[in-house]
Amino acid sequence: SPPPSLFFPPFFPSSLSFSPSPTNMSSIGDLASPRGSSKKDYNLNVNLLAINNFKRKDENSSLTSLFCECICDGNIVGRCENAEIPKGTSVNVNLSHMFSCVVGERSKLLITVNSNHQGSQLLLGQGMIQISELEVGKQEVKPLALRKKSKKEVSGGEVLVMFTMSRKMSVSGPSSVTKPGSGALLDGAGEEGGG
Repeated sequence: SPPPSLFFPPFFPSSLSFSPSPTNMSSIGDLASPRGSSKKDYNLNVNLLAINNFKRKDENSSLTSLFCECICDGNIVGRCENAEIPKGTSVNVNLSHMFSCVVGERSKLLITVNSNHQGSQLLLGQGMIQISELEVGKQEVKPLALRKKSKKEVSGGEVLVMFTMSRKMSVSGPSSVTKPGSGALLDGAGEEGGG
């Protein structure tokens, strides 16, 4: 067999340098930590419960499965699929799955739901997605603290939920998280909480 040296040069040219540059690393850190936000990271757990009252346009559709992805700051951190979609025009789809990721205080969490039906058909109908809990660090954020943002109407299988964690999401005390209407989480639409 040919010596390894015949294979390595094309893939690892000596002209390329993989040495990390301190300036680049620092600029990446600045991008990841917007001005005014804490550098502290949080472990975020999202329990995606279900899509309720899902209305399908064609009850005889060959739709066989739904899959959802949890995307945090542009990175896919979790994916689950349900391959048992009952027939009918209005059904409940169980997508129970726990996603975990590390986020900053102003990270954006997106949850999308799509179908594998013909690979590209996204006109699934409408439904409600239910988030049963959000947990930051060791603090659980009750759905009530999210106000109406814990459920969102779905149409067409596009982006369902976007939460932007505000500076109020801190480990200083549970009151900043569990107090109703405190605006601990924003939905990315410019809505601000009290204070």
